[in-house]
Amino acid sequence: VPARMIHREGAIVHVEINSSAYFDDNQCLMHTRCFTRNVTARKLAESEREKRAAEESAKAAEESAALLEHLSVRLRQEVFLQQCLLHRMLPPKVAEDLRAGRQVPPEAFDHVTIF
Repeated sequence: VPARMIHREGAIVHVEINSSAYFDDNQCLMHTRCFTRNVTARKLAESEREKRAAEESAKAAEESAALLEHLSVRLRQEVFLQQCLLHRMLPPKVAEDLRAGRQVPPEAFDHVTIF
């Protein structure tokens, strides 16, 4: 059974208590045996390990967020460059229809035909 006890010097000590009881044939308690083990060092190590794991997880999350932000910026730049190129090569109506995913029927112009 995990428990906390106050040491005679005033410090809180983490302990594990194991006990057993011995009964006679009439089910009368004859004696008990109890072992108390100090597990403070283990508890502190577990706490420190959990703290480090939480810090590492937070750092990894921050790094992932920064990478996603960087990739998002790059994607927006690429989309902008693609749109600029599309508008330089094609008339605005054709460029907008292509960007919207619509089919563009062929149109005839005086000097050029666009499919």
